[in-house]
Amino acid sequence: MEGVVIPVDEICATITDSPWIWAQLNRAAIEQSFAQARRENPALFNGRVTMLGSARMEAGRCTAELVGADFAAFLHWRRTGQPDPTVAGTGVSAVLRSAEGHIVVGRAAAHTVNAGKTYLIAGMIDVADADPSGRVDIRQVARRELVEEAGPVAGEAAAAAGLWLVRERMWTTFAAEFRSSLPGARLLAAIRAHLDRQAAPELDLVRLVTTVRQARDQPLLGHARLLIEAVLGREAGC
Repeated sequence: MEGVVIPVDEICATITDSPWIWAQLNRAAIEQSFAQARRENPALFNGRVTMLGSARMEAGRCTAELVGADFAAFLHWRRTGQPDPTVAGTGVSAVLRSAEGHIVVGRAAAHTVNAGKTYLIAGMIDVADADPSGRVDIRQVARRELVEEAGPVAGEAAAAAGLWLVRERMWTTFAAEFRSSLPGARLLAAIRAHLDRQAAPELDLVRLVTTVRQARDQPLLGHARLLIEAVLGREAGC
């Protein structure tokens, strides 16, 4: 599998004022494509998300510039084979761990854009995630995803030191690790109770990954598998 996982001390991510030129030039095709996507899946929402414009590493610090984009433009870019190489898709993952250190993964519900795929609790970085200066707090975005997708009990997990950067093909994931005080069975029960209360939950199944071998045997999205293998492998000495 192509990809690289990099532990980092700090991620400085900023949403720039620069427009996504490719999206501007392909507006008509994007609108037509999204109209078709909405006919296939009426639950899709054309919110304001971000693409990765650039990222550089220096002394354990990642500095990233993000470009605002309509979700429709991102989806068309992805469906047409990522034709603009000046950007990459990007998102934030939360590595939620039980008291034993096991990692929670979830399967995307049928109404979502990643229906049926299994990955970490995650999502794209919204334009609204930025503070007035344009800065984005990666841990805060990851915690937002925890609360939205897995519920308040998951959102109470303690943030661990350090962050992660995962690069895989035309996708870059920023990740933060969280440790719950609950053992795995109780943590999953709390998440499932949250999902049962939602009219249209993002996830329709959650489970734990306990070992590197198990991660390799599960049908995980590429960046999720790479990250889980790195986190668990680090502790196992792999």
